[in-house]
Amino acid sequence: MQIGKTNKLEKVVSKDASRAALQSILVDETDKVAVATNGKSLAVVPVTLDENDRFINGVRLLPTKIVTEGRKASKSLPHTLIKLEDRAVLADGRELMTEDDIPFPNWRQVVPRNVDGFK
Repeated sequence: MQIGKTNKLEKVVSKDASRAALQSILVDETDKVAVATNGKSLAVVPVTLDENDRFINGVRLLPTKIVTEGRKASKSLPHTLIKLEDRAVLADGRELMTEDDIPFPNWRQVVPRNVDGFK
């Protein structure tokens, strides 16, 4: 998966430890986007997926550490590179656990219909 370095989704996630799903970033295989929310704000940014990226029911849930550490590990690249295998693999080879067992809210319910890029 590739995501732009200027897309700092970790700034949108919830800081409330009792809202575990909102402390992570969702990667959606169908829409090819990464989604973050704190329950009040929603950020949806495009990602480029690799054919080898693995998804569970079309999604992966990444702790913010994966995205921030992925950005640092991709320092010499024009984008943040994170391979989605059994674990998330950063550009420097480090492997970090994903949180795929936590249900993420249905973010599509709050996106207006007929908006460019979303159907």
